[in-house]
Amino acid sequence: MKSVTVAPAFIKAMLEGAVSKGYNAEDILEAQGIPVQTLYNERLRVSSEDFARLSQSLTVLLRDETMGLLAEPQKMGTFKLLARASIGSRTLAESLRQWKDGINLLAGSISGYTQFTDDIGTYAIDAQLASTTTTSYIIESSLCALHRTHCWLAGDFIPIQQVQLRTPMPSYASEYRYMFFGAPVLFEQKRNAISFPRESLLLEPQRNMDELDELLRRPQESILTQARHSTSVSIKLREWMERCFRQGSNNPQLPLAAIHFGTTPQTLRRRLKTEGYSFQQLKEDTRRDLAFHLITNKHLKIEAVAFELGFTEASNFIRAFKGWTGMTPLAYRNLRRHG
Repeated sequence: MKSVTVAPAFIKAMLEGAVSKGYNAEDILEAQGIPVQTLYNERLRVSSEDFARLSQSLTVLLRDETMGLLAEPQKMGTFKLLARASIGSRTLAESLRQWKDGINLLAGSISGYTQFTDDIGTYAIDAQLASTTTTSYIIESSLCALHRTHCWLAGDFIPIQQVQLRTPMPSYASEYRYMFFGAPVLFEQKRNAISFPRESLLLEPQRNMDELDELLRRPQESILTQARHSTSVSIKLREWMERCFRQGSNNPQLPLAAIHFGTTPQTLRRRLKTEGYSFQQLKEDTRRDLAFHLITNKHLKIEAVAFELGFTEASNFIRAFKGWTGMTPLAYRNLRRHG
């Protein structure tokens, strides 16, 4: 899914370290071409690409791979060393152990440990946050980066059994769906951990050093914008919906989706419900994110964007976009143009 967007809550969480060190959040966003209104309008969204570039810029600005969010900075080059150690592993399970050993050796404010049973392999972390850090974003993003790096390493999607977080459930908990590819995310747990089916960890790394060097040229962008494959019904359905819109079949319907997935509408609806989604809500989220993408990245007239997203009238699209964001599509486009 190329058009998944990121909620402002994650932007503000990512910026906390820089702000605590005296940098102005608005100036940082303006320098990255991200509207400063993102800090104040919870309904605005940021593309995955913009989010990755912001992460990279904060890392460079603070000379800290954890962006000032931990009690002690993480030295530049830590991820590079971890990735280089992992690429020589015989299996992904061995890579997780290498990653754990490297973190415990190199990162003063964060530590890792692994646990393996016959069925599940788990990587868990403890972290000492900076006194000014109010969210667990750096913990969540560390688990996310670990998973996506190992998907890249294997050249295949590694399914997540579940994610456990110590933090209370935030109001934006549904946003974790795309961070962890639709896997169950449990809050108020005893540890911060990510678990995988043990058989997946028997896979061998498939990458070579040349491919790693390419990854390391833009690590945040490569990892955070990674293709979102998943075993989750809602993620698979979202991918199908996005293809429908992009290919001109601009009004995906439940019966067509059921035929595509070889099931019945009732079964598909029931499976979505178990993941906390409805077909209509998923369609709305897909339309919303594609709208941000098309308005931001293409020189299309508003009427053309409306048509591509399946609206019969531009006025209906404008009304929908205003409901999503509190502003018109043209107003948002102007924000993007002027920074």
